[in-house]
Amino acid sequence: MSFVFFRVDDRLIHGQVTEGWVKVLDIDTIVVANNRIAEDESQKIIFEFAVPPQIKTFFLKINSIPSIVSLLEKENKRVIFLFSSINDVYDLVDGGFLIKEINLGGLRSVEKRKKLSPTVFLNDNEIEVLKKLLVKGIAVNIQAVPGEKPKNVKVLLDRKNFFH
Repeated sequence: MSFVFFRVDDRLIHGQVTEGWVKVLDIDTIVVANNRIAEDESQKIIFEFAVPPQIKTFFLKINSIPSIVSLLEKENKRVIFLFSSINDVYDLVDGGFLIKEINLGGLRSVEKRKKLSPTVFLNDNEIEVLKKLLVKGIAVNIQAVPGEKPKNVKVLLDRKNFFH
C-alpha cells in the first residue's frame, strides 16, 4: 500500500476529512472502521453522500480490517482509516494489527470527558486506552486539519497530569 493514515474522529466522514485530508494526502480509498455502521445500511448511504464519487468507500467491522488491508496493499491504494473511538483502534491493535501512528481529529466534549485539546476530550477509560497505545510505541498526534501543527499526545497528557 503506498499510503495509510489512521484517524480517530467521532464524526467519521465530514468536510475536514473529504475536503482536507483526502485532498492533501491524495487519498483514493476511505475505510470507516465501525461495527455499528458496518451493519446500518441507512447510515452508510448518508456517509457516502459526503464522499466524492472518485473515492472508494468501505464500511467494515473492526475485526475485518486486517483482511481488507492485504487487498488494498495489492492494489497500491492510498487509504485513510476512520475510527469513531480510541477503543476501536485499541481493539484492532490488541488483536495484533500493527499501527505506527494515529491522528486524533475530533472527540467531542460530553459528560465526564476531560479536555486534552480544543478538539479532543477524553473520559478516564479513553485516557487509559490511549496510554496503552503509547506504551505499545504508537505515535499519537492531535491534528484537526492538515494545515494545523500536530500536537504530541504524550506531551499533552504529561502537561495535563493525566499520567498518574
